[in-house]
Amino acid sequence: MKLYKGTGEHADLFRMGAATFAAILLVALFAFTQPVDQRRHNALLSYLGELQSDEARLGESVLELNFSLSNNYDSVNAIIDRMRKILRVLQEGKADKNLSKDAEFQQQLHLLEQRLSLQSDVLEQFKSSNAVLKNSLIYLPHARDELERGLSAGTVMHEQIDDLVEQVLLIRIKGGLANHDDFDAAFTKVQMGTPFLPADNRQKLDQLMSHIRNIDAITMDMPNLVRQLSSNPEIAEVAETYRNYYDKQQRLAATFRAFLLLTTLALLAYVIQVLIRLRQQANQLKLAASVFATSSDGITITDPQGNILEVNPAFQVVTGYFREEVLGKNPRIFQSGRQNQQFYAKMWKAIKENGQWQGEIWNRRKNGMEYPEWLTITAVKDMNGIVTNYVGVFSDITESKAAENEIKNLAFYDPLSGLPNRRLLLDRLNHALASSTRSGREGALLFIDLDNFKTINDTLGHHIGDQLLLQVAQRLQSCVREGDTVARLGGDEFVVMLEDLSEHSFEAAEQTEAVGEKILASLNQQYILADHKYHNTPSIGVTLFNNHQQSIDELLKQADIAMYQAKKSGRNALRFFDPQMQEAINARAVLESELRKAIETQQFQLYYQIQVDSMDRPLGAEALIRWIHPEKGVLSPAQFIPLAEDTGLIKPIGHWVINTACTQLKKWEQDELTCDLALSVNVSANQFHQSDFAAQVQTAMQHHAINPKLLKLELTESMLLDNINDTITTMSALKEAGIRFSLDDFGTGYSSLQYLKRLPIHQLKIDRSFVRDISTDSSDKTIVSTIIAMAQSLNLGVIAEGVESEDQRQFLMNCGCTHYQGYLFGKPVPIEQFEVILEKG
Repeated sequence: MKLYKGTGEHADLFRMGAATFAAILLVALFAFTQPVDQRRHNALLSYLGELQSDEARLGESVLELNFSLSNNYDSVNAIIDRMRKILRVLQEGKADKNLSKDAEFQQQLHLLEQRLSLQSDVLEQFKSSNAVLKNSLIYLPHARDELERGLSAGTVMHEQIDDLVEQVLLIRIKGGLANHDDFDAAFTKVQMGTPFLPADNRQKLDQLMSHIRNIDAITMDMPNLVRQLSSNPEIAEVAETYRNYYDKQQRLAATFRAFLLLTTLALLAYVIQVLIRLRQQANQLKLAASVFATSSDGITITDPQGNILEVNPAFQVVTGYFREEVLGKNPRIFQSGRQNQQFYAKMWKAIKENGQWQGEIWNRRKNGMEYPEWLTITAVKDMNGIVTNYVGVFSDITESKAAENEIKNLAFYDPLSGLPNRRLLLDRLNHALASSTRSGREGALLFIDLDNFKTINDTLGHHIGDQLLLQVAQRLQSCVREGDTVARLGGDEFVVMLEDLSEHSFEAAEQTEAVGEKILASLNQQYILADHKYHNTPSIGVTLFNNHQQSIDELLKQADIAMYQAKKSGRNALRFFDPQMQEAINARAVLESELRKAIETQQFQLYYQIQVDSMDRPLGAEALIRWIHPEKGVLSPAQFIPLAEDTGLIKPIGHWVINTACTQLKKWEQDELTCDLALSVNVSANQFHQSDFAAQVQTAMQHHAINPKLLKLELTESMLLDNINDTITTMSALKEAGIRFSLDDFGTGYSSLQYLKRLPIHQLKIDRSFVRDISTDSSDKTIVSTIIAMAQSLNLGVIAEGVESEDQRQFLMNCGCTHYQGYLFGKPVPIEQFEVILEKG
């Protein structure tokens, strides 16, 4: 099988040939590329060496002439002429033509030429000075002797002249090393004596002094001339410049040769790569032919016009067409008609722009059956970017589509009932909210919970419970419109979502109520579950929605709350959500959070309400808890104790109350005024029915080492009747420890004389609701007098709470009740105020 015409292969062969030729050419260039010619280099070094040698010889000759005062300058002239000849050779490039093009080297030669010209001028000056010096030195002794013959021997002037001549000869001999100050001193002395000489002697002295000055001046200047003649730094600069030039040329040559070598190696590597690629392409063609023949995916190859050129064996398996039946035909013969022309136009646009398209498409087999396939079409292009073929690779995805649908069902539908699950309900509810926003129409959620569903599972089994759920699902669907949604959230919870209700809330509520009543009636009908006839009722909570005023979670929560209100009303009922109900729930949640924090940070305080006898003598007090809220101030028990009971927080609160009461009793024991006072503490049902309640109280009592008879626990009637045997056991254990009990709110519950006789009660407490109207209400009078008489007959103490007037106390006293508690004697107050009241008597 050949999928292309080999254009890429031919191009690779051409590039490989060109690269090979270039590599051979570069190797030749490498061979002919050399650094600076060594012969020329040696010649140049020889010339430069001669210049440096001539420079040294010139210095030696000049020094010799300076000391010998010779007039033979042939050797010096010969040296300078030879240096000039070498300079012309270097300037004309006879040694190396490339140097004649080097600007820096030529500049140094020009400076050397100027130096040689300067040395010639200096040589002429040297010759002149050397001749004058020689003549002055020859004449100096004669001039001195001539002068001294005219002077008396042994005179000062005679000695000064000898000294001066001696100093000038020293300067001549030593040159710059002589002490010129001695010469200047001797010269000055002679000049000072000149005016005292005769005229003819002064003339002779002037001639002598003239020669001395010449000798001194020339001698002092001669080292500078010698230095200029013997020193030629330009020669060293020329040599240094050449060395730099040579090093630079060497580096350039080495770099160029390295470049040639690397380029050659790169080209050779490219040739090797092309060879490897050609081999790989050959292997790939073999592999492609193998894959084409053995692939489980169908493959179709067409020309640029879309005519089929080749198909693989899997093509026949998927489509049912034989190879001979489709060659030369267009793949449009497989179209199912599900995709329109716009779909195919978009597909071919993507192929032209991106060179490829892939996606799901429906085609038709030879037998006429339609099937889904995943198709990838790729454009094959030549080196110029022109399409030569199209390759289509496709696979039958019938099974994967079925699996996808199954997964979708599992993800969005309840497997038992086939109803939408929570996920799909939330999605539809989101769309319903958006639709409600656009249309302005109301919608509704009905949260349905089957009453006592657990009973059927426990008694008849879960398979019977599943049958009930299936029938409930069917009945719910029969109660709503086609566009409405019935969903199962799980267990026995269902949700019905109604859409497109009235734009007016009241009418929408009526429509929803009608559907709700229909559901109630349907679900109240008898169920046939296997061989069982069964009746079941639902509790339904309803909330209305319009646009996005509430979130999805809030709507479900509102419907759930309304459903629980329906259950609280007695079940088998329908209730609409009340916003005030939600506010109360939110406030309750906030209060619960604050209450937990109050327990952690000890925000509670005990208030004490005094209890007295008929003589107004203090008998003790009732400890009443208060919550000192950091923002709301003092909160009474009625504001948080019910919540504490519901949440179980009453247990840590009650534990704190008992410990605090024991602490206070221990403090009272230390004072004669309060040592006999008893303290009553209210105990909740949740707290009392803890298995270790008795142990908790005993631990607190022992820890604080109090008199147990002074601790009185107040219990209510209702909590005692729940599990009476355990109650008696707990009370008996505490009674044995010395603790007393008072039956609180007596007369408001289900008082039973049978139980009352069995319980270790010490005192009955008449509820304030009976005491409040005993002055005017005959029924209350009868009840109170009966309670007092019954307590007396059972040998129980009795105390009345809520006593607020003298009339009430007088009536109670007349009936035989001698212990009281109420505002008439004092309100509940903090311990500091309570103790002040006690001190005042």
